[in-house]
Amino acid sequence: MNLPAELGLAMSKALDGVDHRALSDVANEISTAYRAQRRSGSAYLTSHAHRLAYLAVRLPATYAAVLSACSYTADIVGDVPIRSCLDLGAGPGTASWAVAQTWSRIERVTHVERDDDLIRLGKQLAAQGDDRLKNADWQCADLTALETLESHDLVICSYAIGELTEADRDRLVEKAWSAARALLILIEPGTVPGFQRILSARHQLLEAGAHLVAPCPHEDACPMTGVDWCHFAQRLDRSAIHRQIKSVDLGYEDEKYAYVVVARDEVVRPTARVLRHPQKRSGHTHLSLCTIEGIENRTVTRSQKSDWKRVRRTGWGDTW
Repeated sequence: MNLPAELGLAMSKALDGVDHRALSDVANEISTAYRAQRRSGSAYLTSHAHRLAYLAVRLPATYAAVLSACSYTADIVGDVPIRSCLDLGAGPGTASWAVAQTWSRIERVTHVERDDDLIRLGKQLAAQGDDRLKNADWQCADLTALETLESHDLVICSYAIGELTEADRDRLVEKAWSAARALLILIEPGTVPGFQRILSARHQLLEAGAHLVAPCPHEDACPMTGVDWCHFAQRLDRSAIHRQIKSVDLGYEDEKYAYVVVARDEVVRPTARVLRHPQKRSGHTHLSLCTIEGIENRTVTRSQKSDWKRVRRTGWGDTW
């Protein structure tokens, strides 16, 4: 997966003239804090260098995860009209780029972000986008201080609820659901703590009467217990700047994420989703599936001709 050309150009302009090697240490600080799953938020983006390093190494990964989750959602909900989007904890507006690419009928975008400098950076990036992004509304506000949220067709909160206390997180999920006219999408890092936050929000939203869209094929208790957790991965290409700042040679990376999507109205969900990389052999392929009856291990053999053709094109996170 690559960034949209306009977003790639905007990032290049923002990073033009910056000493990329000087950002390496700063980028490592951000990555270390991210992997440690400490409450970070803007506390780890304390300088212009921090924000530029985030732009170079985290924005592409976040965009890839959000676009992947949105694409799966759009495939399931079909023609549900999505004309407005509220992006909570928007940072520089990364999620909105992915939403705008997924739903072409989006007309109105609203961002809520507490960091003035990230808002300025987001506006700088949006200047290279289409009119929906250029004309987006930016609100400088702390998510924990908002009493209510204005209604939008789609509400999305990506890589943000992990910065909140449990009580604040529950209140934000409640407010976000109240503001969602059609869909609510929550995305977190694909770590155990990230999955636990998504799992808690899933339970809260189902209790509130929401209908599950993705990734689960059912609305029962999650069967992922013990040392296992539900997450997915999206591969993205690394730019030359990305590789230089991270001091790596590999031309791609896999962003792991956990997510949940709920809707006001019931939808027809796929009956199974692939939980891990399929184990593909010359004559058979093993699948680990989450189904309406729980986790199932299934083997597809070459003799099963129709399934065999399909399974060779099936990957982690795909429906089955």
